[in-house]
Amino acid sequence: GQSLNRDFTCACRRCADEQKGTSVKETAGDSERKFLHVDATVHAELSLLPPSDRVAAVEAALRGEMSLGDEEGGEEEGAPSDPAVVLGKDAQELRVVQAMALMQMARHKEALCVWRRLAAFTCRH
Repeated sequence: GQSLNRDFTCACRRCADEQKGTSVKETAGDSERKFLHVDATVHAELSLLPPSDRVAAVEAALRGEMSLGDEEGGEEEGAPSDPAVVLGKDAQELRVVQAMALMQMARHKEALCVWRRLAAFTCRH
């Protein structure tokens, strides 16, 4: 398999505190948040979908409307809840999947917009 060489360090509050080894003081709202985690299982699920469905699944996941893989925290399944929070590093991985699927469908202009968004995020963070 192909291994990603990650030189990216997430600077969100949660990841920064994990790196420091300190815990974040949670508010009532934070303790009920769900986080979408993009891991090998999610990538495998997405790779099984046709490109058009993959694009739709990624768009839904980026809005926090679709539960791909494991979500952390939150309420029991089936209960109405707030959308899942997608951390920056996970959003970046999802956008790569989205851009690749758009390229497979020969929707190059849309793929270019996604690639530019990826680059803009990298430049800003």
